[in-house]
Amino acid sequence: MPDVSFSVEDDIGRVTLESPPVNGFTHEFMHDLHDALEAARDAGPAVLLVESAIDGMFSAGGDLSWYVNADDETLQNFVSFMHKTFRTLERLPMVTVAAIDGHCLAGGFELALACDQRIVSDGNWQLGCTETEIGAMPGGGGTQRLPREVGRGTALDMILNARRVPPEEAADLGLVQRTVEPAEFQSEVQEYAERLANGPHRAYAAAKQAVTQGTEMSLDEGLAYEQELEYGLFETADFEEGLDAFVNDRDPEFRGE
Repeated sequence: MPDVSFSVEDDIGRVTLESPPVNGFTHEFMHDLHDALEAARDAGPAVLLVESAIDGMFSAGGDLSWYVNADDETLQNFVSFMHKTFRTLERLPMVTVAAIDGHCLAGGFELALACDQRIVSDGNWQLGCTETEIGAMPGGGGTQRLPREVGRGTALDMILNARRVPPEEAADLGLVQRTVEPAEFQSEVQEYAERLANGPHRAYAAAKQAVTQGTEMSLDEGLAYEQELEYGLFETADFEEGLDAFVNDRDPEFRGE
């Protein structure tokens, strides 16, 4: 049984982490995750949820018992492939949402940072880059993605002090976009995914592309890129439907076309 699986239903994809007890990263786990992401790319759902099947744990990141028995070359190859995998996630054309219903630490937190959106249940969980506790540093993109979310000073404070934050503080920092009562978490995530699945898929994909890639460009290049993507949306059926619905004061029925 793989450590990570992919499924899709009603245009909602799910990448499920299922390697007890803590969804610890090993080379095998990361290859299973990469395979699941490639399967999601091929299936092309409107939205992709990244979630855990382990109660109280999204992921604690690297499996340290595996690290102890790995030589330097193996660890270097693992880190390189982890970067490739998280970049694959970040560049998927559909909206990706980390559904966090448990602790989300170290590499698990970096995995969540590679998603477009993060929803967390407001339980007694902790989130953060904790790698310095073992004399390492974030190796899955955390030193780059975290400061882009919260700023340089706050990112360094969290990394250098291996600081864990509860869901409410994570929301205040902008690390998560929604906090949800634990009893309502599954239904809220499903409702949010359904709303995205019923929306203008191509507009969402274009907006994601503009933000993800445009912010890696100069301002002038990013603005030109935005215009190019916007012009392409003018030719879509969803744009015509949206305009017609607005003019006729009705709800639009988008088809992702």
